[in-house]
Formats: sequence, structure tokens, C-alpha cells
Amino acid sequence: MNFVNYFRSLVLRGDGRSIKAKKNILGSFTLKILDSLVDFALVPLSLAFLSQPIYGLWLTIISLVSWLNYFDVGISHGVRNKVAKAIADGDIDLVRKYISTGYLMIFLISLGIILLGSILIPFVDWNSLFNTELKSDQQLKTVLFIISTSFGIILTLKIITAIFLAVQQPFLVTLSNSLSKFLILILISAIIFIDAESDELISFALIYSLSPILILLLLTFFFYNTRYKSYAPAIRLIDKGVTSDIMGLGITFFVIQLGAAVLFLSDNFIIVQLFNPAEVVPYQVTNKYFAICLVIFTIIISPFWSATTDAYHKKEYDWIKKTIRKLHIVWGILFFLVLIMLALFDPVLKIWTSGEVQVSLLLSAQFALFVILQSLNNIYTLFLNGVGILRIQMLTGIITIFINIPLSILFAKYFGLGTAGVIMATNCCILIYIFFRSIQYRKIISNTATGVWAK
Repeated sequence: MNFVNYFRSLVLRGDGRSIKAKKNILGSFTLKILDSLVDFALVPLSLAFLSQPIYGLWLTIISLVSWLNYFDVGISHGVRNKVAKAIADGDIDLVRKYISTGYLMIFLISLGIILLGSILIPFVDWNSLFNTELKSDQQLKTVLFIISTSFGIILTLKIITAIFLAVQQPFLVTLSNSLSKFLILILISAIIFIDAESDELISFALIYSLSPILILLLLTFFFYNTRYKSYAPAIRLIDKGVTSDIMGLGITFFVIQLGAAVLFLSDNFIIVQLFNPAEVVPYQVTNKYFAICLVIFTIIISPFWSATTDAYHKKEYDWIKKTIRKLHIVWGILFFLVLIMLALFDPVLKIWTSGEVQVSLLLSAQFALFVILQSLNNIYTLFLNGVGILRIQMLTGIITIFINIPLSILFAKYFGLGTAGVIMATNCCILIYIFFRSIQYRKIISNTATGVWAK
């Protein structure tokens, strides 16, 4: 009982902003443990349902279609920051205008994606693009139509997650992801159990597409009909006058997101082109294993984006500096946790995949380094996103757009490093991010930022 009281006092210690952040971290962390268990269970289940080559093909298709997430041209991030600022000012009418207008803007983009997919998908030779003969061209077209259509719908529905973050409730974002994955796990298990006679890849696509749509619809209904009813969007509140406010940050966020997309979503496609779909599986299995640490760290820092927006808007710079110092300490702990996970990787992999997946030490070591670098980068990125000073992020994002793929090909093919060379190229790009973003943070917080450093 003493421990429970101590833990409760630890959570409730500090200012209101910090207490709210700690409550969200605790809730998100609890959910993410379950989420990670589901993620781990999905890998052997997917391998059993699809086979390794087709699972590799599926992962490549998903990474390609995931680019559609970035077609919101940064609107979600723009809405998040503007809503957070309007809440800090207590302007509920402006909050609703930003939300209502944001929904319309993303809906129009989503509609364009669905129409564009319907027109383009039938005319592309997908077997050649994915370097595979595992499925017929017509089957691949059906799968891509299902996924692109669902992604268009999800793009509109996912704006609710930006609102969750704006009101400093990242727990709800974690909840939506966890419920979606849990529903996917149940449905795949059910199909395997009843031994349904259907195309496994098409069935997989339907399950992965419909599950998040259902969960996002339920959470949206819940959010706007309970505590946050006063924020509910309405057609009459759509205001063309606030689109420039949203897009002012939105376009910059889009360029930053595009750089991130090239950095993180092109890997599977590069591997398929240089090697074959089966090689994607060990790459992504290793990614999933080490990503646990990155996910935990992201849960810890996520509440501080909107909290930083609030603190910066109120000129509470000491709170920001104190928070960043604490996050650096957490990063140091994560560093050693990643090293422990690297040491345990081989025995865990054998149990996890029943020995079906083989991974080189170089690949696992590069993914361990990736998590260490990316978590450090996320600290500075969170601060810069929160205060809305994005020019350096945009410029470094443009640099990585042009160098990541050539570096990946150079390391993987010409240096003979295989798939490990692909993540090595990503690590080189992240080092560029860390170098410039850490300098910018120090300049801003010490009030010495001028020129491009202050934009």
C-alpha cells in the first residue's frame, strides 16, 4: 500500500501541465504493453497465414500505400498546433472553426486520393513494380484498390487523433491504435480457425483496412458526444479565413513529412528492387523488435508537444528547459535498454519466429543504432514542432529527400552490406537532423536564434 501511495504522489507531483502529461504517459504506456504483445503475436500469425514471401510482399505494399498518409499536406499538424493555441487562449469558437475547416480540407484531399487511385491502379504493371510473380496482376490491383480507398477514408477520420493530441490526450491515440491491432488479431485468428476459402492477400487487405475505420468512427463519436462536446465540428463553422492559418504551418509540416516518408517508407521498396520481397521480412521483423523502445520513448514524450506549445505561448521557458533535461535523462536510460535488447535479440528471434527468420548481426546492430539516434532526434523535433519554428526541419528534410535513396543503394548494393545498408543510410540522415535541430533548440531556448534559426 505504501508503494501505491508513493506512486500516486509521484504522478500527482508538479504543476497541472506536468501532472496531465504524466497521467497520459501512464495510460499510454499501459496500453502500449498490450499493443506490443499484439504486434508480436501478429508476426508469426501473419507468417502462418501468408508465408514469408507473400508477407514480405504485403509489407512492401503497405509501405508504398502509406505514402498516402502524407497527402494531407501537413493539415493535421497545422490543426493540432492551431487548436492547442486557441485552447490556451480560451477561444472555443476558434477551436471549432479550426476543427470544422480542417475536416473539410482533409475530406477533399481524401476524395481526390480515392478518385486518383481508381483511375491509376488499373494501368500500372504491379508485378514489375514489386518485382514478384507471387500473385496475379489482377489480385494485386484488387488489393491496392482496397487499401488506397480505405487509406483515403482513414485520412479524414484520423484528424481526430490530431485533436486528441491538441487537448493533451495522447492516451486516446494509443487507444485507437491498440484497438485496431487487437481487432485485426481477432479477425485473422478467426479466418485461420474457420479455414475460410478465400484469397489470403485480399482477406488480409480487407481486415487491415476496415478495422481502423471502425475504431476511428467509434472514438470520433465518443469524443464529440462526451467531455469535448463543445469542440464538435459543424458545417456552419467552416471558415475559409482560417485555411491560411492552418496551411501556413501545414505546408511546412508537409515538406518535413515528405522527408520523413522518403527516410522511413522507402526502405521496403528499395529492398524489393535490389533483392526480393522475402528479404523485407527479416528487415521488418528486426524493426518491430527494436521499435518497442522507440514506441515507449514516443509515449513518454508525446504529451510534451502540445504542452510545449502551451508553455512557449505563455513564455514559461524554464519549464521547457527543465522538461528537455528530464527527457535527456530518459533517453540515457533508453540507450542502455536498447543495448540489452541487442544482446538478447538472437534467442528472442528464434522463439518469436520459430526459427523461420534469420537476421545478421550487422542488421540488428544498425536497427539498435537507429532507435538510439531517432529517439534523441525526437526530443528536439518535439520542441520545434511545439513552438512552430520549422524552417531548419524543412531544409534538412529536403536534403534527406535527395540523399537517402542513393545512399541506401550505395551501401546495400555497391558496398555489399545487403539490407543492413538501407537502415545505415537512414541513420546517416538522422545524424544530420540531430546536428542541426539540437543547435536550433539551444539557440531558441537561449533567445539567441536569428535569421533562419528563428523561422
